[in-house]
Amino acid sequence: RFLFRRMASLSDTGDRFSDETLEEIIRAVSDMSESHTGALITVEQGISLGEYIRTGIELDAKISSQLLENIFIDKSPLHDGGVVIRGEKIVAATCYYPLSSSRNLNKKYGTRHRAALGISEVSDAFTIVVSEETGQISLTVKSMMIEDIDLDELRKRLSAVQNDQPATNWFDRFRKGVEIDEVSEDPSEIHHQ
Repeated sequence: RFLFRRMASLSDTGDRFSDETLEEIIRAVSDMSESHTGALITVEQGISLGEYIRTGIELDAKISSQLLENIFIDKSPLHDGGVVIRGEKIVAATCYYPLSSSRNLNKKYGTRHRAALGISEVSDAFTIVVSEETGQISLTVKSMMIEDIDLDELRKRLSAVQNDQPATNWFDRFRKGVEIDEVSEDPSEIHHQ
């Protein structure tokens, strides 16, 4: 029965992750937020991130909170750059992304946030950023960033990705009433591949 359900879910949604994997990601982000461990975790969607995966170290490892946390521990040889998740696997670590040149991004953000926004400008990937300075969790997708979200909201957004919901629909709904750090919403500055 489990095998049938798993095959059915893959055929319905493509290369998506399970609820168990979603919870492992949440647990890792929660722990890293609490310990102010900087992290950059990207979930590949429809557009391949192959060229960015090649800049890193390929892992092809099952996702677990312990592995994600160990990758981003300061002084770990893998902690610089981003992790790319494809389906149920961490496919690579130490990946380098293009940095956003948006003039609207608040100056308080450093390289990690600029990389997260940059990868969202050239792909449809969903990226989670944990700030090492504040422990705050931010998300980027479709050239947009929202900052300082809680774990319940992160779970909802990951679930939307898992269920292949269009990013703009849920992102726009979430943005209402949430203060955003002046990332441009001008459609001419949103890049689609």
